[in-house]
Amino acid sequence: MSSAKIQMKKILWVGPLSVVLAIIGVLIVNLLAVVILQPVNPPPSLRWVFPTLFTLVLCGGGVLVFALVARFAPRPILVYDIIALVFLLISFIPDVMYAQRGGWAIGSVLIIMHIVAGGINVGMLTTMTLEK
Repeated sequence: MSSAKIQMKKILWVGPLSVVLAIIGVLIVNLLAVVILQPVNPPPSLRWVFPTLFTLVLCGGGVLVFALVARFAPRPILVYDIIALVFLLISFIPDVMYAQRGGWAIGSVLIIMHIVAGGINVGMLTTMTLEK
């Protein structure tokens, strides 16, 4: 699977679709968190604007990285999975920092939002763009 051939034209529609679905997934997690946790004054990361913008920019960047990896790497799926995992782990740093001062409930929600966005984005790109 890791040496699979990527159909570059598919990235043109799978990429944007993965970003839109990642945004929807993040907003669903966000909504559930607000309903369950009922924060009195939710931080900007639990409102809809910041999660939408960050997901758009970062998952959009992930699509661009995937296109470059698909074009130049001999084993694009393996290389992209490694890159995506590293960036996912890096994305946890501000969440853990927030959790240490603002509480683990919201910090955990932020981590879950990153996992959902990354899972949708990486999952779609690495499966739906393969040549049949």
